[in-house]
Amino acid sequence: MKIIKLLALALLPFAVNAQAPVPTSWDFAGNAPQGWSQNGTATYSSGALVVVAPSCKLDNTADYVQVFLADAPGYVKWFIGGATANGNPWSGTFSVQQSVNGSTWTDLKVYTTLAVSGGLVADSALANNASRYIRFYFTNKVSGSNVALDDVAVRVAPPSPEQEINVKYNGVSYPTGSTVYINAPVSTATPFAFNVENVGITNALTVTQPVFSGPNAGDFVVNNFPSGVNANSSSPINITFTPGAAGTRLAQLSIPNNDANENPYILNIYGIGGQFASEPTAQASNLTFPITKSYRIKGQFSSANPPVDGGYLVLRKDVNTITEAPVDGQTYVKGDYIGGAQVVSVGQATSFVPSYIIAATDYYFAVFAYNGNGAYTNYAQTAPLTGMVTTPGANPGSYYNGIDANSSTFPAALGALINPHQATFYGNYDETMVNNFQARDTTGGNKVITCAYTGNQYVYAPPFTWDTYSREHTFCHAWMASNPADEPEKPEYNDQHNLFPVIFAQANLPRSDNPLGIVDSVLAQFEDGKYGYDSQLNIVYEPRDVHKGRAARALFYMPTCYDGINNLQWSLPAGQNELILKQWHFQFPPDNFDKARNEYIDSLQENRNPFIDNPNWVCYINFHTMQYISNPTVPCNTVSTTENTATQFDINVFPVPTTDHINVRVVAEKNEDVEMMVTDMTGRVIYSRNVNMAKGPNLYDIHLGAFDAGMYNLTIRTNGALTSRRLVVVH
Repeated sequence: MKIIKLLALALLPFAVNAQAPVPTSWDFAGNAPQGWSQNGTATYSSGALVVVAPSCKLDNTADYVQVFLADAPGYVKWFIGGATANGNPWSGTFSVQQSVNGSTWTDLKVYTTLAVSGGLVADSALANNASRYIRFYFTNKVSGSNVALDDVAVRVAPPSPEQEINVKYNGVSYPTGSTVYINAPVSTATPFAFNVENVGITNALTVTQPVFSGPNAGDFVVNNFPSGVNANSSSPINITFTPGAAGTRLAQLSIPNNDANENPYILNIYGIGGQFASEPTAQASNLTFPITKSYRIKGQFSSANPPVDGGYLVLRKDVNTITEAPVDGQTYVKGDYIGGAQVVSVGQATSFVPSYIIAATDYYFAVFAYNGNGAYTNYAQTAPLTGMVTTPGANPGSYYNGIDANSSTFPAALGALINPHQATFYGNYDETMVNNFQARDTTGGNKVITCAYTGNQYVYAPPFTWDTYSREHTFCHAWMASNPADEPEKPEYNDQHNLFPVIFAQANLPRSDNPLGIVDSVLAQFEDGKYGYDSQLNIVYEPRDVHKGRAARALFYMPTCYDGINNLQWSLPAGQNELILKQWHFQFPPDNFDKARNEYIDSLQENRNPFIDNPNWVCYINFHTMQYISNPTVPCNTVSTTENTATQFDINVFPVPTTDHINVRVVAEKNEDVEMMVTDMTGRVIYSRNVNMAKGPNLYDIHLGAFDAGMYNLTIRTNGALTSRRLVVVH
C-alpha cells in the first residue's frame, strides 16, 4: 500500500485537468485555448454564419463546446445563429448550460428557434459564480437544422466584498490545482516566492501555515507567509528549494485560507534538480495499428511502465526507418521535423492518427517517452518503440461484379452502378476531403494543402477556411445539364469525385468554364498552371502534369454518373478535347494518391470512380455522345499532341516554408540520370547537382540556410522534361 500511495503522489501534479483562467474567450480560430474542449464540432468558414471566420458548427445531438473554469465566472457572451437548407425555419433544442461539478447541469439559456438569415446574433447570460463549467450543448438535433456559434467569452465575476484568493508566480496566475515548474542547482538552496492576492473588495483574507507534502517534500521549506491579506492587496509566501538529487523532485503546496470555495489552495510543484526532469526508465510498448486503410492509419500503444509524467512524442517517416531522436529541453509540436522525420503526436495520448496517408505505402513510426515540460523536458532517446505498417492498395472487392466492358449496355450499366450514391454537402468539403485526406501537417502546428491545378503550397493555421482557396468543379458547374445545380444543391454539385482544392484568384478564376487542354501560347501562368491558346487558337487551361490524369478521370466520371438522371443528357462539352483527356489519363495513370482518394470518397459517398479502378474502360465510351465504342484500341492514347511524354516525377517537398534545409522526396518511374536545380524568381540557377535517381522513392536533403528569404523553384530535368515545385525560405 505504501508503494501505491507514493506512486499516486508522484502522479498528482498531472491528475488535474487544465482549467481556463477567467476571463477567457475563443473565436474558434486555431487550437482550443487551455480549459476548452469540444465534441463533434466542425467549422463554418465564411458568409453570414461567422462573425470573423471561422465559426463553430454543431450539427448532431450531443455536440458541444465546453470550458472548465479556474475561477468564478461572471457574464457569458456569445454569437449564435441557425443554419438550414434553403432558408427553411430552424427547429430543435440548443442549450447554454452551467455546472458546479461538470456532471449536473442547469440551463442558462434554451433556444427552440434561431434566426437563419441576417448573420449571427449576440446574446449573453450571467452565470452562477459557484459554477466552474459552461457548456454550449445541442440538446436535440432536428434533421436539416444546424447551429453556428462564434466569439464565446466568459467574463470575470462581478466584484464581491467577500475575500477571494489568487496566487501568482513570476507575475502569472496559477489556479488552484495547477502545476508550477521550478528548477535549481542540485544541493543548492534557492529562494522562490509565490504572491498571494486578495481580489475581494472588502473582507480580509486570512492564511495559515502553508504545508508541503509529497515524495520530495523535504526539498522545500516555507520561510515565511502572510497571516492576512487585505482586500485588493497581496503578500508573498517565500520558500527555499534545495534539490536533493538531479532530475524530478515532486511536492504539493497546500495553502489553508478562509476563501469560501478555494480552501485549501493547492499548487503542485514540479521541482527539477539541475537542467532537466528525470529521464524515463522505460519506453512505451505494444505498438499496433488497429486501423489501416489506404487513406488512414491509426496507431496505438501501451503506456510505459513505470509511467511517465510528460507524455510521448511520435515520429514518422515514409521512406526509411527512423534514426532521428528528439533533443532534451526542446519542445516540439505536431508537424515539426527532426531531421527527415516528422512529429505526428506530442502529449499524453497513447494513440495517433497521422495526416496525408496514401495507398500501398510503407510508413515507419517511433515513439519516445518523456518526462517534464517545456525547457525541462527529458526524452528517453535510446531504443524507442518502433513499428511499420504498409497501407493497402485499391480494393473495390465485388463492386464491379456484373459489369461487362464488352457489352453494348456498358455505359448505362456503369452509370447505374455509381448512381445513386450518398450525397455530402458542398459546404462540408473542408471537413471531409481537406481535413481528413488532403491536408498535411507542417511545422509550427500548421497544415498545408496543395493546389490541384498549380502545385501551390498553402500553409494555414487550422481550421481551414475558404478565404484563399476554392472547391473547384473539374466538370464545370456551367457544363452541368442540371445547371444551376446548387439551387437547391444537387448531388452532381457536391460530388467529391469532381471537386479539388485550388487557389481561387490564380487558378479557379483563369480556368473559369474553359476546357482543359495544352497551352501553346501562354496568356497567364501561376506556378505550374497555365492559361492561354492551344494549337487551334482555342482558350484552354492546362493544369500541372501530376493533375492531368486526375482531371481527365473526373471529367469522364461525371457524365457517366449523371447521364439520363431526371431525363437530362450529360456529356463532355463540344469544346473539350476528349482525345487529349484520354492521352493524359494513360500518360498519368492512377497513382497511390488517386487510389487512396477513391477509397476515401467511397467511404463517404458509397460509390467509386470506375476509371481509377479500371483505366482501360475509358476506351469503351465516347464521352461527347455517351455512346458505346465496341472493340476499341486499348490503350486509346494515340492522339498526336505537343504534350511532352518524357519521364515525370512525383515530388514532395518539406517543410514548407523552411529556414534551413528542405527534404525532397522523389518517386521515379525508372532509374534515371537527372539534374536537380534551384532557381530564384528571375530564373537564375543558384543550386545544381546531377543525381542518379533510382526507380521508386528517393530522399534528398538540400541546405538553404545561405539563401535569402523569398520564393524559389526546385526543378528536376531529364530528356527535356521539367518537373517543378515551389520553395519558400524564411529567416
